[in-house]
Amino acid sequence: MPGSTKLHGWHLITTVAALTIFAEGYDIVVFGAVLPGLLVEPGWNLSTSAAGLIGSATYLGMLIGSVASGRFVDRFGARRILLTMTVFLALAVAACAVARSPIELGVFRFVLGLAVGGNIPAAIMAARVSAPSARMNLALTWISSGILGGGGGASLIAIPVLPTLGWRALFWIGAGISLVALAATALVIPKHPAAGGVRPAKVRFAQVMTARHRRLLIACILATTANMLVWNGMSTWLTTSMKELGYTLTSSLQFSLVLTVSALIGSLAFGLFADRAGARTAGLLSTGLGLIGLLGCVVGASTPGIAWIAVALLGAGAGSTTTMIGNVVAIGVPAPVRGTAFGLNNGLGRVGAIFGPLTGGWIIGATVGPAWFFAFCALVLVLCAAALALVPRPGAPADGASVTPHGDADRQDIPAAQ
Repeated sequence: MPGSTKLHGWHLITTVAALTIFAEGYDIVVFGAVLPGLLVEPGWNLSTSAAGLIGSATYLGMLIGSVASGRFVDRFGARRILLTMTVFLALAVAACAVARSPIELGVFRFVLGLAVGGNIPAAIMAARVSAPSARMNLALTWISSGILGGGGGASLIAIPVLPTLGWRALFWIGAGISLVALAATALVIPKHPAAGGVRPAKVRFAQVMTARHRRLLIACILATTANMLVWNGMSTWLTTSMKELGYTLTSSLQFSLVLTVSALIGSLAFGLFADRAGARTAGLLSTGLGLIGLLGCVVGASTPGIAWIAVALLGAGAGSTTTMIGNVVAIGVPAPVRGTAFGLNNGLGRVGAIFGPLTGGWIIGATVGPAWFFAFCALVLVLCAAALALVPRPGAPADGASVTPHGDADRQDIPAAQ
């Protein structure tokens, strides 16, 4: 890849990679925005439990796509994976727009999840290679924040579009955004933004779970699983929960917008902080902030003033934590197995994303009220903090070996996992 990064510039590469994730963020979060319309769609008779199952189908696809894609990125480079998965993303979200039944919508959302899961490791690795080490956390956070920006865009666009044009129009808009991301990727992303531009040998999972990386990866996967359960459960059910608490549809959609916009702002702020204090420390702080927000939702979601502040804190905190955990993996694992390691963390962590919408559907459908769902998420976030605290500190031994990334093929000056 000699010269290609200089030709395009790491800022431009990172921004275009973030654009592909923006498209994915829109397509993921838009389901929560259209959910009130789906629940009253004539002829569908969609229950909250069935809606939660459809929402979880997306994250099941993301799990499979992310685990598989990480290995392909290590071997073939990010550009080919980004282009292929973005094509599938555009087709899948367009198919959602013409779905004729809940079953069809669930199948299309699963395929959409495969594309999203496949794209995320590729976008992260494109930035990981091109960005300078002094700005690594910020670059990786900028990529990951694309999904939050897309989610905020979905909530913002839904406010005028959903009441007037209906839920299908929101999916068509998502297909258009995906096509724009596809064109930008084809023009900007270099051909081989992976492991120094050299295609390595096939990576085996046993190479990733060595003593040197095992503790870091297991702790990160557990923390990611817990945080994704909270974040994706809240992203799916916040609009519906606020409606049940007596807010109007417009106000409920605005709560979802606040959640995603505050997550975007929080991620960028914690990304800057992580370049100084480390991603591990930033992740622990963001988890604590999210927990404060959830506790505010438990005690005061029915009071507008408290609710707005609590949702904003929840977004800034929990919306940033998974990004910080991903930064720990992307920085702390060396180049030959980095994509596979990130794919494992991001993919297996989707188990939490699968159960988030399902759990929300079960709890809210049981008529115990949204406050119980908020309380459940607070408990899970405590478990997330506990798992993240198990991540080795910089330079500390992990299962008898240093976590410092020796032999990093594309960068020798990358700091250890924070």
